[in-house]
Amino acid sequence: MTLYVKIKKEKDSEGNEIPSNEIRPDASNFTLIINASGNKIENIFEVGPVTKTFTINDSGVVKDKIAPAIAKTGDNYNITASGDTDTIVIEFNEKIEDGALSNKVFEVKVDNTTYTVESVTSSGDSETVTIKLSSDLPELGKVSITQNLPVYDMSGNKFELDKTIEVDIQ
Repeated sequence: MTLYVKIKKEKDSEGNEIPSNEIRPDASNFTLIINASGNKIENIFEVGPVTKTFTINDSGVVKDKIAPAIAKTGDNYNITASGDTDTIVIEFNEKIEDGALSNKVFEVKVDNTTYTVESVTSSGDSETVTIKLSSDLPELGKVSITQNLPVYDMSGNKFELDKTIEVDIQ
């Protein structure tokens, strides 16, 4: 889902466009655009005939109240755990705040053996979170991922797993 603000082009008295990237304090020169690509949209901003206020953070992202989630393809989580590598990649449905991640966020086990998590990162505040382990995963098996601390999106919304997720090592 993509959410962005389109600033309306304004013209001077002679009809020439006035270049601007600024939103007026009265918010009269922009449109909120949501591209859902088939996802259900709830108008949590209540933008419409009723005037509401919402915040744009320092990165230019509209702050929402929607918690992030692990992306899915069908019934499967978009989590990649490849054998003979020391990384697990989790794809979220929106950008994740890298500054709130640490090696204590997730616990990783394979066949009841706990792996030491060296780091958990989101490169450039992206949708992808990488778990780096202290040793390689085996070629086969199931990885169990348990969340110990919350993960936050760029708006400060919290993601917390309510269960342990298991994925096959590829």
